[in-house]
Amino acid sequence: MSNGLVLKVCGGVLVLLAGAMVGRHIGSTLSRRLALLEELCAAFQRLSTELTYQANTLASSFRTTAQDSATDCAMLLTRVATNLEKGDGRSVAEVWSQSVSDWGESAGLRANQVKSLQLLGPALGRSGRDEQKAHLEATIARLEVHVAEARQERNRLEAFYNQVGLLVAAALVLLLI
Repeated sequence: MSNGLVLKVCGGVLVLLAGAMVGRHIGSTLSRRLALLEELCAAFQRLSTELTYQANTLASSFRTTAQDSATDCAMLLTRVATNLEKGDGRSVAEVWSQSVSDWGESAGLRANQVKSLQLLGPALGRSGRDEQKAHLEATIARLEVHVAEARQERNRLEAFYNQVGLLVAAALVLLLI
């Protein structure tokens, strides 16, 4: 085999590997979104328990829940707690809405998922424990619908993105040879 052919084969293998990795990366975003939504459900269940059974401030409850949460979810809860502790005159609903908007985009949530989270804001801090618990349970129910949708989307599209990445890379190799 000549050196030129060896280089073409090695280059082709590298392009195939790169295409497979790109496809896998795009597919993995679906799994990350699903894991984040599941963690949000768990965090809101813990927050509901914290608000119902502890005599803490809202900011303290968010901070305590953040300590038991995964990194992405903890960032949201910590951001809310920090903004509430600032006492800059904004209402809890404003703090919640702004925090969720900023965090949701960077976390990779879809607009309808962010909107479901924002619906919780007006109920926080304005109602009694039982009413806040009911609003948290409604938010958890909405998130569970998003979890089911994300799981279905992941099952349907993850393998597709993996295969498309590999097929596009194979097409590139054929064009380059």
